[in-house]
Amino acid sequence: MARSILGTVGLALTLAFALPVAYLGVEFLLDGKTNQGLLFLALAALMVGIQEYVTTPMDLPGEIAGKVLGTAVKEPDDGSDAGDTGTGAEDARPETGGDDGATEDEPLIPDAEGKKGR
Repeated sequence: MARSILGTVGLALTLAFALPVAYLGVEFLLDGKTNQGLLFLALAALMVGIQEYVTTPMDLPGEIAGKVLGTAVKEPDDGSDAGDTGTGAEDARPETGGDDGATEDEPLIPDAEGKKGR
């Protein structure tokens, strides 16, 4: 998963505090103090886990915007011709008729071009 610059800086700062705690836990484990060593290792893991997975008030606006935009903006279908600029019959404007038998002078919708034709 891609991380923003601020997310990377936040992780680096968290690791700057968590690594000495983890080192202390390893030192306690090597000295035979198992309970204290495991406690400090768990504390270091908890520090990193909270920074990574717990939502903070600073994260809420971005998450809300992502959910709103995700529901409001739909991805275009793969079969859509949105980028096609052809001049085929499917691209004809309905008020000028296209291939439906009307000519440029006779719009399909009588009031589409005002009262020109009359």
